[in-house]
Amino acid sequence: MMRPHAPHPIHPFARPGRIRSGPVFALLAAGLIAVSPATAQKSGGGGGQRPPAPTRPPRTSTAPLPRGQAMNETTLAVVGDRRITIAPFRTAWKGLKPPARPDSLTPKSAREFLELLIDKESLGARAMRENLPWSRRDSATFASYVDQVTLRARLAPMLDSMAAVHRAAGDTVRTEQALGVLVRDSTSAALHTRFDALLASRLAMRWAAIPRPSADSSVAAQLRVMGALPQIEASDLNKTLAWSDAGNLKVSELLDHWKLTDPIHRPRVENAAQVEDLGRNVLFERWLRKTTAEMKIAERPDLAAQIALRREYLAVNGLVYREVDQKLPSDTTTWRRWYDQHRSDYDLPGSAQLLTLFLPDRASAGSMFKTLLVPAKAESLIAQGQRGGVSYIETVSDEGDSIQYHRALRAGAGAVLGPDSTANGWRVARVQSFSLARPRTFEEALMFVQHDIQQTEGEKLMRRLIERTRAQTKIAVNEPAVRRLGERGF
Repeated sequence: MMRPHAPHPIHPFARPGRIRSGPVFALLAAGLIAVSPATAQKSGGGGGQRPPAPTRPPRTSTAPLPRGQAMNETTLAVVGDRRITIAPFRTAWKGLKPPARPDSLTPKSAREFLELLIDKESLGARAMRENLPWSRRDSATFASYVDQVTLRARLAPMLDSMAAVHRAAGDTVRTEQALGVLVRDSTSAALHTRFDALLASRLAMRWAAIPRPSADSSVAAQLRVMGALPQIEASDLNKTLAWSDAGNLKVSELLDHWKLTDPIHRPRVENAAQVEDLGRNVLFERWLRKTTAEMKIAERPDLAAQIALRREYLAVNGLVYREVDQKLPSDTTTWRRWYDQHRSDYDLPGSAQLLTLFLPDRASAGSMFKTLLVPAKAESLIAQGQRGGVSYIETVSDEGDSIQYHRALRAGAGAVLGPDSTANGWRVARVQSFSLARPRTFEEALMFVQHDIQQTEGEKLMRRLIERTRAQTKIAVNEPAVRRLGERGF
């Protein structure tokens, strides 16, 4: 069986590695250092993020501690009213990989990594203190996050209990999805849920009439079809589909819930039983949210800390947006000047377009080698792949795969390379054409120019933000404890 090449085409605008994430933001996003309870308050957010300066040598000297904040042997640093202790330090260290952190834990690398944690805590404390307004997007993002975290916490013990019941009965351990259906159905039964069978059958016909996406249509066309809604009569919209002890469900509410479902993951609904399952989903989710609120699950200490971390992450994003993003150059004159100064950095490398196939064994690869020697047969294979929604064309360049590129260059257009043994099977490739190296125009390079300016200037602004924030923060480091931690390692 032949397979297309492993996808790694060189897009004419692809320059890997130009934009990188900063370690401070990696710590924030991962939620690797818990904030103190005093900082768990509503804060603002909004805006993107830029990479901070790379890991630096220690630059924090031991300062007098604020009154009443004496250090013990587990405290590595005090940043304002926050403490960085050994346990969260280890969690953060394990949670990040080089180059976001040093390769190994030594007294020197422990001190360097502590600087990142101090940066993170300083920014977090300032962002929470300034309490910037929430953007609409961040408000929605945060609300969705809290909803998912608390619902998951509410559902987890129910899934565990259902799994235990089935294990005790000798059943094979079920998947989480299967357990979720069982929990939903048992809850629906306990709530005495009942449906209007005739209405469910009528709705099923409307759902079944939704067209199926065609495999040979474009992706956009398929998404458009998958996003189609059932055409339900206006007279049915206000009718009650289901009754339960937790409330009733109208057809309009079922349709609203369907609209919020990702079209890609919508199930195919063709009968009344499947319509009733949709109704059970809505009623169960509604009940789950109601009981989650009544049980005050969001106030559970572990979840409250997790939610506070996400709130702080958004708050820091808002601070960086104001202090970094909004100060970045965004005018064509600056972009053009940068392009003129770095023009050669944006040159397009020479590339080769290959018809590449992978075969399961050398014999079939040898047979395909002979087939690809015939131009008409090679073009036929390309056309067959396109009809099946598969591209057999691979683009290689001196930057991306210099060995294969120069090999194709030496062989010339029309030559067939291989068979070569690879991890993906036996590779055979026909050299279709070449694109010569050339300078990118300003318009072609603009996206990269903007990225490079953001990275370079953004890093400078981020460094200044961190330095200003640290200068306004009381910081004390327990040097002996940090040294002992580095000497012990992990």
